[in-house]
Amino acid sequence: MYHDIKGGTYKISGILKDIGKKEYKVGGDTEIEVKEAEKEKEPTATRTLPEEPVAAGESFTIEIEASHYGFHGYVVETLPEGFVYEDSTLNPKSVEVEDNTVEFELWCEPSFTYTVTAPDAEGTYTFCGILIDEDKNEYAIDGDTEITVKLAPGQFYTGSPANPYPSIFGTHNGTITPSQTITVQKLYTYPCPGTGGHTETIELYENGTLIANGIWNGYKGDWHTISIHNVTDAPSVTLLKDHEYNYTIRTGSYPQIIHVKEFNATGGTITCTEFIDANGKRYDDWIPAIRLE
Repeated sequence: MYHDIKGGTYKISGILKDIGKKEYKVGGDTEIEVKEAEKEKEPTATRTLPEEPVAAGESFTIEIEASHYGFHGYVVETLPEGFVYEDSTLNPKSVEVEDNTVEFELWCEPSFTYTVTAPDAEGTYTFCGILIDEDKNEYAIDGDTEITVKLAPGQFYTGSPANPYPSIFGTHNGTITPSQTITVQKLYTYPCPGTGGHTETIELYENGTLIANGIWNGYKGDWHTISIHNVTDAPSVTLLKDHEYNYTIRTGSYPQIIHVKEFNATGGTITCTEFIDANGKRYDDWIPAIRLE
């Protein structure tokens, strides 16, 4: 066998000798073309993120294309802080989630998608990850790395505080001043982890006049959220930019609490005038962690 032969056209010649030692030229084909062997391709993976900014709190899909990693491999993605993994097109048994690291086990799949939910905070966030081939070699994932999260029009939210305790249910009174005109249909309440924290009722007032309210429907479906209707029973209420509105929110179980008198929320400001807990104690720095949308 010949080694290190370059690609090209080669000539082959020969003779035939008979018993009398006479020589005869071998006829037929005399040329052969040799092609260079293709080099083994390096394993690669490419990430595709949405082209446009995503809304805070919105779920969106990310695509991963992987090739030449062999019969079996892994994609390990590191999600930016605040992003939450939801699901993927792979078998759930092939996905492991630990904190903000998501490991996808691949069995010859050329591509897959996965879904995450963006955080409440605006900003530009960076994704990173690696492809691990069947020989345990690691390769950085190419493609898109950054995504921008923006406040969705018509939202007002505090986000989830770093220290939501102490917490107890009771009645919150205060003001909301939107920094943009918003149309509100729902109120979401952030519960303390492992609890049933929620809002039971909400009332919104403008200049002392009730303009909208909402009542909890119990631990059914999305029990973190209640619908808000204006006083004419229309399924929404419009809150104007830079107008001050008073709220009364009655909570149940253990909602997350922001322990300040005034808080710069995304989409405006919210204050605490008074909070009366279930034991009758009064405070002026207990703001419920909520989202109006």
